[in-house]
Amino acid sequence: MFGETGRHTDEFVRFADENTILVAWINEDEIDEHFLNRKNYERISENYVIFENATDINGSLFKIIKIPLSRPL
Repeated sequence: MFGETGRHTDEFVRFADENTILVAWINEDEIDEHFLNRKNYERISENYVIFENATDINGSLFKIIKIPLSRPL
């Protein structure tokens, strides 16, 4: 995410359908594997809270699925 394509939304979130959000995720045990992981983890975690509290047009919560963020090269 950080430093790859300018931090566009499509780097870390996809809307799979009207009720499902796919969120790129870094587990806590992966934070120290690469210097970018900590910054990405912080940003992804902040966004995850926003998604968790977001509702669709009918007021229903979204189904959120965490998917692994690709590892930096």
